[in-house]
Amino acid sequence: MTAIPGLIWKVWIFNEAEQTAGGVYCFESTQAVTHYLESPIVAALNTNPAFSNIRTQQFGVIESLTAQTRGPIPTQSSLQS
Repeated sequence: MTAIPGLIWKVWIFNEAEQTAGGVYCFESTQAVTHYLESPIVAALNTNPAFSNIRTQQFGVIESLTAQTRGPIPTQSSLQS
């Protein structure tokens, strides 16, 4: 996971009662998300019989509100330097 271009961080999530897992990813750009979703990693997950009901949703970050709650989101200026 550490070699995925543009990936800033991933939070792994798991609901033991429902045996459901997932992740929340933070990428540095929409282009990085697209590259990841079209990558061999995601293709392998989608064809692996151990996984089912794989779905993705993309959201933008509301930086002002995230900053108020100390979310670990880098600013655009720090990404460009």
